[in-house]
Amino acid sequence: MFLHIGNREIISLKNIVGIFNADTLIKSEINGDYLDEIKNDTKSIIIDKHDEVTVSKLSSYTLIGRLEKRNLSDIKGGDII
Repeated sequence: MFLHIGNREIISLKNIVGIFNADTLIKSEINGDYLDEIKNDTKSIIIDKHDEVTVSKLSSYTLIGRLEKRNLSDIKGGDII
């Protein structure tokens, strides 16, 4: 199962550890390792289980909302949401 994060990019839900609001991470000194990836138009940051950072122009609320709109039991392995 995959999540479309905007700009014609999809990522596997199996690998996602968290979806975070970029503004929240900017305010925290502890999250400095991830701030190198943040640009002015970045609204959310997705961190995967390999500690890789992916940025999105879509808000974290939009991305999480895409997951909540679908009944996860109805999603098949290759679906894109």
